[in-house]
Amino acid sequence: MVKKAYDLNYINQTRNQLGYQDEALALPVQKGSQALMGFGLIGALFIKYYHLSIEKNGFLFLKRNPWNLKFVENNYFFIPNEDIQEVVLTKGVGFQKLTLTALDGKKTNYLIPKKLYGVPWLAESLKEANNRYASK
Repeated sequence: MVKKAYDLNYINQTRNQLGYQDEALALPVQKGSQALMGFGLIGALFIKYYHLSIEKNGFLFLKRNPWNLKFVENNYFFIPNEDIQEVVLTKGVGFQKLTLTALDGKKTNYLIPKKLYGVPWLAESLKEANNRYASK
């Protein structure tokens, strides 16, 4: 099930249905505290799972169902590049933290796992994301 949920063909098919055609940087992200993961199923209730597609003109977030990791139909949002003041990627243990700062100064943090079983493209995507956004 995880393999299909993170299959690039499945991801790109969903993006295409939303009108995004060009290739984009693909990253699985989670919104919620890393500490919540220690609570197992209880913690999973409070973590929100997304697929982040970094498009030419902004950031596309596709919501995932926490139980089967498939995309939740019609549950996505897009943040245009013009609305983002800063993007910072910092390294952590097991995860990297992506911080998006809006023009009004509001910061939103997302966690990106460093490894996921059955997701061979993740290492290359993280490398590219670090090249673009890693804090110096």
